[in-house]
This record gives sequence, C-alpha cells and structure tokens, in this order.
Amino acid sequence: MARAALTKKLSKQFKVSGIPALILLDAKTGQVLLKDGNSVIMGDTAGEQVPWAPKSLDDLLGGVLINGTGAEVNRAKTLAGKHLDKTISLI
Repeated sequence: MARAALTKKLSKQFKVSGIPALILLDAKTGQVLLKDGNSVIMGDTAGEQVPWAPKSLDDLLGGVLINGTGAEVNRAKTLAGKHLDKTISLI
C-alpha cells in the first residue's frame, strides 16, 4: 500500500502520464534536468553524452558571439546561466 501511495505521489509531482517514465534529477538540488529521460538514454546507448543534462548556450555555440548590431560581445557574460529549452530567451 505504501509503495502505491508513493508511486501516485511521484507520478503527480512529475506529471507522469505513461509507463515507463524516466525523470532525470540533479542529485544535489533535486531539480528536474530532463523529463523525457527514456528517449535521451535510448538515443545515447553508449553513454557518450553523459551527463544527460541540458547543455548551456556557451557549450553549444562556441567561438565568437555577435549581437544584433554585428558587434562582438563577451560570450561568458552574455550566456552565463542561460540554457536551451523549448523556447530561447536571452533577455
């Protein structure tokens, strides 16, 4: 009975709608890293992309960063703490 209650609680908390479901969490913060861990792991069966956390824009872009006016900008300062999600916002 306790296991069923825990399963129900976790399913509700992480909005799980199907089985199997694999949610990847940050071990230190408990923050959700990926809600669709199944497809991420199935797409990287050799584990070459570990850790399977979202990559920062700084990691993905590399090289020189140019702003909308064509001027080079400080990549580290501009991209600090920014990550790709379903939408991109650098504001």
